[in-house]
Amino acid sequence: MLKRICLTIGLLWVIQSATAGELIYTPVNPSFGGSPQNIFETIQEAEEQAKSWLWTYNNDRPNMAIDEVIPAMKLKQAA
Repeated sequence: MLKRICLTIGLLWVIQSATAGELIYTPVNPSFGGSPQNIFETIQEAEEQAKSWLWTYNNDRPNMAIDEVIPAMKLKQAA
């Protein structure tokens, strides 16, 4: 019986300590003293950077998984 009471109290403590307010992420703008990991000012800027990275990834650098061949060249070879 004592074991069951201790288990119930422990479970209630765990449930109460993990409230929804603690689990919500609030983004911060670095220009207002926020996180330096938030480096994009707009969605368009982030999309442009992602497109540039993707182009480089597929067209400008060799890939170890395909014998150091550039993915775009591998695709041309397969066609």
